[in-house]
Amino acid sequence: MNWPDGAALTAFGRQALSLVAQQLRTESVTCLLAPDYYCQTMLVPFLMEGIQVHVVVTGADCLMHGDALLAAVDSHPGCAILHCETFGNRPHADLAAALHDTAGRGIKLIIDRTHSWLDPATTPADYTVASLRKLLSVPDGAFVTGLRAPVALAANHETDEAVRARIRYLGDPDLRGFELAEDAIDDAWTPAPPSPQSLHIIDALDARALREQYLMTADRVRAALNERPVPGLNVINPASSCCVALSHPRAAAIMDDLAARGVYGPLYWGPPEHLPRTHHWRTDLFTVPVDRAWAGREELLASWIEQAAAGCSL
Repeated sequence: MNWPDGAALTAFGRQALSLVAQQLRTESVTCLLAPDYYCQTMLVPFLMEGIQVHVVVTGADCLMHGDALLAAVDSHPGCAILHCETFGNRPHADLAAALHDTAGRGIKLIIDRTHSWLDPATTPADYTVASLRKLLSVPDGAFVTGLRAPVALAANHETDEAVRARIRYLGDPDLRGFELAEDAIDDAWTPAPPSPQSLHIIDALDARALREQYLMTADRVRAALNERPVPGLNVINPASSCCVALSHPRAAAIMDDLAARGVYGPLYWGPPEHLPRTHHWRTDLFTVPVDRAWAGREELLASWIEQAAAGCSL
């Protein structure tokens, strides 16, 4: 795989975002506008640099409303924007227009492509960030583009420990190992380079072939679900390759049912620890995998999803 031109490589996505936050602070950015559905580790690097975070309302596709973003920009001078291509979704027309408008005003735009890095980029940005481990079986690996100058990163103990925890989890995957690895990563904020193990795998990766397989599997699962619709079950990323993202009022019960069959969604954001009471967090979302293990088993996977959803009374 070819890394993006000019990319700085880090072990984890939060470390890449830390480099962006550090640079924005030197440019007198005082606040960040971000979607109101997010992974909290996306926002912590900015808070650590003293940059306030204000969330913008999102729609069914988990992307910001364009008019709400423009209103937030007008009421928050000195802001930058973090746009996340959540579940691989690309900006709809009003958001694309809003991002174009704000770019014309010189407002810095960061795009988190962790869910969409396999797909071609469609939106110009000042900074692009992606963590690769969510879609690949690698211990670590992330990148950031747009930094003013090359950065010299050195290994550190916390990152090394997190990588070792990820290697243990990948060698014997279970929920406990996953949680231990994520806990270790939560201590690894200081930017460090990716591990040699991950670089070896990523450098040899045929990203185009992987995207084709992911997209074919995702499209087949979505088509199978469309043939036998279940009340309350909706696809929310109809064109994405990263996974199949779905909504249902009883998403948690469906995830439990699928997990009992060995189906674990690659992408999931639980409610942040310090979520304001005034903010409603979406609990209707879940994802299903589309990696090689499910190629050729799309009908079976769709049937399990349908059975789980149908068994959950609305």
